[in-house]
Amino acid sequence: MAAAKPNLIAAVAIGLKNAAMLLEQTTLSLAHEAAPHGGPYSTGAFAAGLRSDVSVTDAEVVITIESTVDRPEPKWLEEGTAAHMIPAEDTYFLENVEGGSHSPDPSGFNAMGPVMHPGTQPNDWAETVLTEVAAAADDVINTAIQEALAAQ
Repeated sequence: MAAAKPNLIAAVAIGLKNAAMLLEQTTLSLAHEAAPHGGPYSTGAFAAGLRSDVSVTDAEVVITIESTVDRPEPKWLEEGTAAHMIPAEDTYFLENVEGGSHSPDPSGFNAMGPVMHPGTQPNDWAETVLTEVAAAADDVINTAIQEALAAQ
């Protein structure tokens, strides 16, 4: 009896799913590294709150990265902000571990406002992540498909 031919379509599908999961992990890891999280006025909550999801269909792979925290909003980080006053009712998420002249509490934690926020520079961290993932995607996909075919 002749050996059954490997199901190449199934192997390629497995390879693509494996590649999608690896690219999701890579994207999230790069996002954690690149997202603003270490400035003198940063709590790190945005970067720490990043989560990912991957959806694989016959036609596409969609990797979604989102933050589980409400603030700061991603557009504030990407586009930057001018110096601005944050009213007392909105300071619940602010923490300044270094203290400083912008905080009413120079010991470091500001639980009451208002706070004069010094503003932020634009940071295109998301574009940086997408560029790195796109550069690696072809190799990751090819390797995953080759490994799945070899396992047949």
